[in-house]
Amino acid sequence: MERVSKGRAKIKHDFSSLEIIIPNKITWTSFAPLLIGLIFLTFIFYNISKESALDIKSVVHNDFFHKVFVFFLLYFLFSFIKPIIWIFFGEEIIIVDKGILSIKKAVFGFGLSKKYKIKSIRDMTVVHITDPYNGIRNFNRRSLGKGIGKITFDYGMKTIKFAYEIDEAEAKKILKLFRQNRYFKEENFAK
Repeated sequence: MERVSKGRAKIKHDFSSLEIIIPNKITWTSFAPLLIGLIFLTFIFYNISKESALDIKSVVHNDFFHKVFVFFLLYFLFSFIKPIIWIFFGEEIIIVDKGILSIKKAVFGFGLSKKYKIKSIRDMTVVHITDPYNGIRNFNRRSLGKGIGKITFDYGMKTIKFAYEIDEAEAKKILKLFRQNRYFKEENFAK
């Protein structure tokens, strides 16, 4: 018999404020960029070490080609490390306080926070995602923690999506907590 899940989100709430921390979910598909990047880096460092063993002057040569190569190497290293850090240490922090909904994608507590006035939020609902890995575009967005989400709402002429890493039942529970919060009104939710 399977155990009853208590959910992954850490929820702290009182009468006026609500804080939800959703840790990133590590799945087998999270390791695909790691494996591809590891193969890529192994190939590059093997070629650099082979080249430096033959002629040290060619590695430290100051021509334009080598500067461009080093720039792109650093760019790819950063592009490779960023999703890995997000996969292992990323979390989404959702805070409701003083009429503001704040959504923050953070790593080690650092990250940018987007704030939305609750009175301008419309049609907040839970979205059923049938195939989150349909293509490389959604996979990359998921691995960086942006672009798709279980809970969506309209804010002006833009649809905001968040809380991708939780199950649908947990998303419904979070929506229920939003409904119980004093800053949210029934007009904020979908019919």
